[in-house]
Amino acid sequence: PSPTTPSPLPSHLVSAQSSSSCSCPSPSTTSPPTPSPSSSRWGIGIKKSHERFLISKVVEGSPADLSGLVHQGDILISINHVEVGGKGLQEVIAVFQSCPVRLVEGPAEAQQQILMLSLRSPRDGSVRHVELAM
Repeated sequence: PSPTTPSPLPSHLVSAQSSSSCSCPSPSTTSPPTPSPSSSRWGIGIKKSHERFLISKVVEGSPADLSGLVHQGDILISINHVEVGGKGLQEVIAVFQSCPVRLVEGPAEAQQQILMLSLRSPRDGSVRHVELAM
């Protein structure tokens, strides 16, 4: 795959991107990112760098942003209890698409999709387990 970097997207979309090199790509060697419906609905952009997946963007007002626990630069460890280490970008996107559904009790019962993330902070190495719902 060719190196990619984020490009301006509508505020409701984010991208999944892959980089096969170990250095940050320069703007002259970029191609448009592939929008990922699976991660975009959660407001998360991901990219592969140095054999790991990083949060490249958190869309303002999205479930990820509103949680206050997902930050640009975080290292993605797992999605829905599936470790992402050693996986390709398309495999990670497929895991995003496998969100469990739970029934929310109330006057008008509704289904809610749940996304569970394990993230490592690049600053202090701490691990956070985050549950997003929509």
